[in-house]
Amino acid sequence: MSSKPPMLSAGNISLEVMRQFENACRSFFRNKEGLKSKDYIARIAGGLQDPLISDWYWTAHEVFDVLSFNDFMKEFRLKWLPNDWEQDICCRVLGTKQASLFWEWAVKIRSLNTLLCGMPTHLDNTSLLNQLEANLEPSLSRACDDERVNEDTLDKWLDKVKILDEKKCRECQQQ
Repeated sequence: MSSKPPMLSAGNISLEVMRQFENACRSFFRNKEGLKSKDYIARIAGGLQDPLISDWYWTAHEVFDVLSFNDFMKEFRLKWLPNDWEQDICCRVLGTKQASLFWEWAVKIRSLNTLLCGMPTHLDNTSLLNQLEANLEPSLSRACDDERVNEDTLDKWLDKVKILDEKKCRECQQQ
């Protein structure tokens, strides 16, 4: 665990990079003894290495420093991500049908959904389970129906469907 604030180097910021920075900041806050939440923003400011972002912060640091970390990150996303980033990710989560191995597809959708954490469009586990189930490849969906896969938690459902998909793949390879 680092005792130094995370760094965000110069370059174009993707949502994934911003999320990594946000998570690194949260880890830093958790591991920095004695750090008060009112000091969070000021303590990570030195890690903003991109000159444009650094200038953006320093020209309004009095305003930013009094924000909660969550509010600061909202401002950060608003300023440095494309206007339609949330809609784009949401459409990918809601509109992608399984076209590859189940597990690879499910991990991809779950990863995209994590990018929406803290946003109104983020799917909770029940909604995500329903979304994945609705977009399964048709033969896997039938196999789930045949096996009566009806789990009440996302993790249990994912495990059962993964096993069914692997079984289906082995049977196809044997033929």
